[in-house]
Amino acid sequence: MDRWARSSTELILDTKELVDKGIGFISLTDNLDFSSAAGRLQFQILSAFAEFERSLISQRTRDGLARVKAKNPEKKLGRPVGAKDGKTRKKSGYILREAKKRKLIDESNGNFKSIDSYLD
Repeated sequence: MDRWARSSTELILDTKELVDKGIGFISLTDNLDFSSAAGRLQFQILSAFAEFERSLISQRTRDGLARVKAKNPEKKLGRPVGAKDGKTRKKSGYILREAKKRKLIDESNGNFKSIDSYLD
C-alpha cells in the first residue's frame, strides 16, 4: 500500500474511485476488505502510517546529505556521471506507449501525424 501513492490523500482518493465504480477491493497481504466499515478504517490508518514512513525516509535522506556536505563541502553529491550521460537517450517505455495511445486516438478522429510529433 505504501508503494501505491505518494500521500494518504492520494491513496484514499484512488481507492474511493475504485469503490465508487463498484470495484471490490480486497488487499490479501494487508487483510483489508473495503466492503466493511472496519476494513475502511484499518485502510485509512495504514495509509497514514505509510505516508509517515515516507516522510521519515525523506527527512533522513536530507539529513544525511546535509551531514556529508558539512563534513566535506567539496564533495559532489548525487549519482556519478556515466558514459551514457552525454548521449541522447532513446525515447521508449512509458513515453513511447503514451505517444502511441495519443496517436491512435487522433487517427480514429481522422488526424494522421508521425509518432515523432507526439514525443515532443
